[in-house]
Amino acid sequence: MIEKFQGIVRNDLKKYSGTFDYYELKDGRLLIVDPVDGTGTMYESEKSLREVMDEFDSLVAEKGQSHHVLKGVFSKGINFPSEVENYVNEFSRLTNISKSKLDYSVESLKIVDQAIQNWERSDMIAKLYAPLIAYTGEVIRTKLSGEWQIKKVEEGIEEPYILCGDKLYSTFVDLFKEFNESDEVSVHTVVLAEINKYLLNPKLLR
Repeated sequence: MIEKFQGIVRNDLKKYSGTFDYYELKDGRLLIVDPVDGTGTMYESEKSLREVMDEFDSLVAEKGQSHHVLKGVFSKGINFPSEVENYVNEFSRLTNISKSKLDYSVESLKIVDQAIQNWERSDMIAKLYAPLIAYTGEVIRTKLSGEWQIKKVEEGIEEPYILCGDKLYSTFVDLFKEFNESDEVSVHTVVLAEINKYLLNPKLLR
């Protein structure tokens, strides 16, 4: 939960997501709070928020999409945490990786990388995106002893995060970028970067 803080309301920024409340702190950082559960995301400045959102919008626009990247992704419904195991089973079936090798360890992601290298990018997005969000999320949750945190963005769309202490982790944006931008897709690299992001950049509070 977000503790008491001093700042001014910046709900002029609700254009980015009308679901959340925005506060500018005295030191210039920007805090975005989910009014439902009290959790929040911290950015170094309004400029940092704009850069993140502009990058996200550019990725969507490049693919000719005018909607959220998660729209229509979770075919099993939006009650995501309860369907994680089903998605992992689906991933095992699609890639022919035995469930015994999908042990939710960071090392297992190297096996995942090998299994998906020959997949067409369009098939990765259409068939593996949701299962990989589920599996990579479980890897992070297991590694950091976290829990699933779901944020409703708009009707029918919920963003899945892993909450550990006061920090949020996710892979759905970086997996989307990896599928569309990288010469060689590496899920292992995506997850390592996400797990270590606070260590690599101590100024990043999210």
